[in-house]
Amino acid sequence: MDMKKILLITLVLLSGCAVVEKVKQVWPRAHDPALVSGYVDLEGELSKVSCKEKETIKLVKSKAEWLNRYAEFRNDPQQVSTKAIVDNLDKATTASEVVCDRWVNLSKTRMSIIKEAWSGR
Repeated sequence: MDMKKILLITLVLLSGCAVVEKVKQVWPRAHDPALVSGYVDLEGELSKVSCKEKETIKLVKSKAEWLNRYAEFRNDPQQVSTKAIVDNLDKATTASEVVCDRWVNLSKTRMSIIKEAWSGR
């Protein structure tokens, strides 16, 4: 076989592997009670956050970090959103009250995205 054919076959095989990996990422996952429990805990605490009292963000942030670590452990497609929630809460703790409210609202939006993705499991 000449080098061009070998290169072409290798490229086709490698691109096939990438497709398989992408399909694995978006393929529906089985129900995971720990993810659901973590989500419900975080959602409940996030609804109680007050940017006037930034101490309320600490408990929420720890729950968000747990959910993010677990989503990463499971290699869940929503780990992008769980990481964004942690980042948003980090920014909220150091921001002014108005900006903090925006970061908290962005976190709530991410929670809606996660709920939509996980509700079918």
